[in-house]
Amino acid sequence: WGIMEGVYDTFHYKPLDKYPLIMMTGIGIFATAGASLFPFSRMPLILLGMYGPMVGAEGMTVAYIGYIIFISLLSISSIVGYLAVCKYILHVDVSNIADIDVTEIISAEETVFSKRHKAYMISLGILILLFLLPSVLPASWGLTAIFSRLTNIGVLWAVLIVMSIVKVEDKPLIDIREAAKGGVQWDMVITTVTVLVLSTVMTNDASGIKEGLQLILQPVLSHLSPVMLIVGIVVSSLILTNLIQNMVVAVLYLPIIATLCTTMDINGWGLVAIIALTSSCAFVLPSGSPIAAIIH
Repeated sequence: WGIMEGVYDTFHYKPLDKYPLIMMTGIGIFATAGASLFPFSRMPLILLGMYGPMVGAEGMTVAYIGYIIFISLLSISSIVGYLAVCKYILHVDVSNIADIDVTEIISAEETVFSKRHKAYMISLGILILLFLLPSVLPASWGLTAIFSRLTNIGVLWAVLIVMSIVKVEDKPLIDIREAAKGGVQWDMVITTVTVLVLSTVMTNDASGIKEGLQLILQPVLSHLSPVMLIVGIVVSSLILTNLIQNMVVAVLYLPIIATLCTTMDINGWGLVAIIALTSSCAFVLPSGSPIAAIIH
């Protein structure tokens, strides 16, 4: 978003012009959807793990390569569809950047890949690797337990602390104080936290919302054909995920999928993978997801 904001300023786009709105929304949508690309990511890992015992396949693992290819095809199709809508229906005006010159945005000095840039790239690679390690290492290893207890927040802070100590070109890679002061949009952080707290309270089990939705959805979906069942689950999950917490929506559909897919001879695992993707696409309301709160 920071890069695109520089583009808007350089080419004289106003914040509410179609191009900035479409780009910022698209970045938010597909950045969030990308979180379901790997089966060992948080959402798919939880859903696939819960679905197995529901259909009598406890301990069964999904083929990682097949899952990644399936979700990648869905994601690419969504991107192509989004771009087609922008071009042929919304008619987004990109004439301001038709003959873009990179030097108008960044100087020649900034295009040089310095030692600090290389260090930042290496740090990012290490951070991503550390995020993935608990999912791929054997659970019996002590290292896996350490990373699991640290969580992603702890791993992130560990990397930031190391970066604040390591010096490249006589300067620390990061000044945490300055980064927190000038690099964090605190108004967005406060808005996101507030929205998430409120949405969590509304979707608590004590509210009865989740159980009520299951009672409504299951009878309706059970009368549909296999194709329309898939369409119905996808559409209804896309609507609900904008109203209540993403994980609640995803878990809400698991018993419905387990029951109906068994009787209709539908591949429930594939539908669970789709739910992992659609339940992350919450952008209509600020309460839909952290990214939605930032977009709004």
